[in-house]
Amino acid sequence: MKLAYIAGPYTADTPEQINANVTAAIDVQAKLMARGCAVFCPHANYGHGLAAVDYDAVMAMCFTHLENADVVVLLPGWKKSQGACREHGFAAALHKRVFSWASEQEALELYLRGGD
Repeated sequence: MKLAYIAGPYTADTPEQINANVTAAIDVQAKLMARGCAVFCPHANYGHGLAAVDYDAVMAMCFTHLENADVVVLLPGWKKSQGACREHGFAAALHKRVFSWASEQEALELYLRGGD
């Protein structure tokens, strides 16, 4: 079973936008789980508790999970997220497979089924 890490925007200007970001990430998490993939989704795991924890500490936690991931799934808007950009860079440095949810779902599906 492959382990996917979801990277995408969390912070936003309003609580409603944050909730929308969390909901979008959890939706992708559910879709990946339905495909038989183990998933780590920071939005679901750390989401609403982020205000109580130092940003760098949260990123260190995320990097620990990302080290164990087989694949990283980038959500729409990830390039506008400082954290997701850092996660993408960390994944690239570790030579992780990275897929865009918006444009590479077929390739991701193939990878999850054991293809390259």
